[in-house]
Amino acid sequence: MNPTKTDTLFVSTEDFIPQFYLLSITNILSNLIIPLVGLVDAALLGKLPDIDNLAGVLLATILFEYIYQLFPCLRSATNAMTAQAVGEDDSQAIALTLYRNGIVALSIGVLIVVLQFPLQTVGFALLNPAPEVKDAAIAYFNTRIWGAPAVALNYVLIGWFLGQQKNFTNLLLSCVVNGINILLAYLIIVQLGLESAGAGIAAAVSQYLALTIGLIIVFVEIPRKILLSTISQIWNWVAFKATFTFIGNLLIRYLSFLSTLLIFTNLSSALGVAILIQNGLLLKIIDTSIYIIQGFGYATSSFAGIFKGQGNYQLMKSLIRLSIGTSLLLSSILAFTLVCFPKFIFGLFTNNLEVVNEIQSYVIWLIPILGTLAASFVLEGYFIGLKEGKLLRNTALSAFSLGFIPMAFVAWYTRSNQILWLSLWLYFVVIMIVLSTQVSKTLICESTEEQKFIV
Repeated sequence: MNPTKTDTLFVSTEDFIPQFYLLSITNILSNLIIPLVGLVDAALLGKLPDIDNLAGVLLATILFEYIYQLFPCLRSATNAMTAQAVGEDDSQAIALTLYRNGIVALSIGVLIVVLQFPLQTVGFALLNPAPEVKDAAIAYFNTRIWGAPAVALNYVLIGWFLGQQKNFTNLLLSCVVNGINILLAYLIIVQLGLESAGAGIAAAVSQYLALTIGLIIVFVEIPRKILLSTISQIWNWVAFKATFTFIGNLLIRYLSFLSTLLIFTNLSSALGVAILIQNGLLLKIIDTSIYIIQGFGYATSSFAGIFKGQGNYQLMKSLIRLSIGTSLLLSSILAFTLVCFPKFIFGLFTNNLEVVNEIQSYVIWLIPILGTLAASFVLEGYFIGLKEGKLLRNTALSAFSLGFIPMAFVAWYTRSNQILWLSLWLYFVVIMIVLSTQVSKTLICESTEEQKFIV
């Protein structure tokens, strides 16, 4: 897809199905590379004589997850805005989306660097680590934090490439940033002996190298004529306001989901160490499944934006059927595999037979949860592609306050882990029901001319 001319026009379902699966697969591969880096860092630090380095990095990583929680919203917003511009065949809008969202991302990244000391002080005060672990955590934090501007810009680049269906460009960037991270981590941690600080340096440097490659690709693809003609249009405050509003709504949606998982984990801890371990292992399985299912969600978002821009409502209908059907099939296979072989799968995580045996009482919850999670994530991707930020925000808040919280309170009051899992399932149920009832409204033609797209 060249920003000077958007020549992707899908006429029938058969036209986009191969591209949909190709984009989904490359998204899944890119997602699965991310946890690999964490495992390698953990392995390198775990082999050092002082285990406090590993504990410090794991602790600081939790803090970074909070600080960087806005960045996935930048990717999703950029993906949706770019995809709609592609569907409208608006080459200037494609370029302007990158510029404006890039400015927003750079501003956020620089602000994080400027505020690093209060963020560090408040963050570690809340986490309250042991003194020896805190030193290692701060060393990692102080080096990795300088990569914040590059991380933010890389999320925008990924979203921009996603919106144009540049499958292998995204996969290349993911492989580069994570591959370089692993290589640098080995050299700096093992060879130079910089321990936790070295892990932070590797993470930051790899982000800047990936950003450099991404920007080179952008400047090669955006012709000088488009580059010059759009510069004067960048500072459109109405457009910036719309961008901030969209990103803000997506952030609230993300925070609702994150809050649900945090409360679920805290309540698991309140029910006892054994329950915490069992629920934690099941959440790890759900988290890994999310990495896979998100691949379909991102692809759905890209195609929904393109079809919306083209005004092709028939393909929007076909897209939602295809994406939900595929994600449900995949999640069902994952869930039934886990339910049928729990001892083998969970035995890979722990040698504690009591935990493995007890977890079988709750593993059945993976079937309804993974099913509703798959449908809700795809529906959210669909509405992100349509830039329906307000709907997504309100739906997530409803799921949190009406679906999860009431039953979570009952679980805490009755000290029932079964009811606690029910509360998590209800969170996804509310999202699935609310968004599914809104799909038909997005398929209503806005003009008589568009009636040809409706069956």
